[in-house]
Amino acid sequence: MGAPAGQWHPQLYKAVHDLKENHYSQEEAEAMLVKATESYKGYLDEHDIATIRDVYLNRGSKYGPRIPYGRQCSATPFLESIIPTENERLEELDEDRKRREQAFSNRVSLISHEFDQYLMLAIGLTMIGAQTGGGKSTVLANLVFHYLGSTKGKKKVLVLSNEETLEAVLSRVACLALNLNWNDYHNRTMDQESYDKVVDTTRKLNSKITVLTREMDSLEGVKSALETAKGMSDIGIVLLDYLQTVHKSVSDGKKKQFEVSKDLGQYFRDFGRNATIPVVLFTQLKPEGEEGVGKDFTSRVGFDKTICQHAVALLEVKANREQKTSRFHIHKDRYFGSTGKSLVLSYEKGRFVPFPPDHPIKKAMSLEHEVYKK
Repeated sequence: MGAPAGQWHPQLYKAVHDLKENHYSQEEAEAMLVKATESYKGYLDEHDIATIRDVYLNRGSKYGPRIPYGRQCSATPFLESIIPTENERLEELDEDRKRREQAFSNRVSLISHEFDQYLMLAIGLTMIGAQTGGGKSTVLANLVFHYLGSTKGKKKVLVLSNEETLEAVLSRVACLALNLNWNDYHNRTMDQESYDKVVDTTRKLNSKITVLTREMDSLEGVKSALETAKGMSDIGIVLLDYLQTVHKSVSDGKKKQFEVSKDLGQYFRDFGRNATIPVVLFTQLKPEGEEGVGKDFTSRVGFDKTICQHAVALLEVKANREQKTSRFHIHKDRYFGSTGKSLVLSYEKGRFVPFPPDHPIKKAMSLEHEVYKK
């Protein structure tokens, strides 16, 4: 590449601005763009790197001469401000109130009734994040199992899965229903009678849980599945496992993964705003303290990060395999006022269960809750 000093590369500027708007850090933007240009046998010179830094320091430049690094920019913004009329604002006000009322009237118990005093599933987007090995599959199985029990099977569950097969998703839920250990089933170490029960229950669950795996790693596949779900009145909840595995476009094979991420993020933002049911997006989180990664949930999502702004709840899961516990931390809760709170649940045979009142961890949780209230 290499624009002359004092000039912008329009394409470079737009790419950097898009990454910044999607909450990628400057370090992440530089790394992604270096990799992208190298794939086209190009490179970023010192002026290009300076341009990237300018975008992160200065707001609102558009394709004019590049302001020297470190100098504040006062160029015109991208979009002119549009002030809605009084009637338009009233319509928006009524729509916001309606969605809030729907969130309360249609809320659903999440994972365990122990959770109800902290957080419940509301219409719109809920994001559940964990690091690799943090228990996303276990949480998904418990969520599906608990949802079917709480709603008495009146509505079906739609799972879009890139992480596990149809059989794995259904058999995990079947083992929860039968109080059996899924690892014993998966490894064929359980007795034949129990194994046959899991197989039979899995087949029955297929009528209540629709699991889609084909083309769920593509932008078009996920969009098609969700658009179809809009017209299905018997679907009560949608789950995607997980965001980062959607990495390609079938219609445009030249699209880079971050471009697919941006397009899918925009789609989910629009879908979430108009959703009439809960939509749960599982996401992989980067480790805290990794270079260029902050501690907050949003900066640790390796995806289109503006999607977090449109989520009604952000929930992080941390599994402790030695203690057989999982800690759920609520980073955001738009409707039920639980932002910042945490809940620890034990699990037995893969099922999340509350601690007895006299358990040391339960007492520690009560103390932490009292400190939080103060």
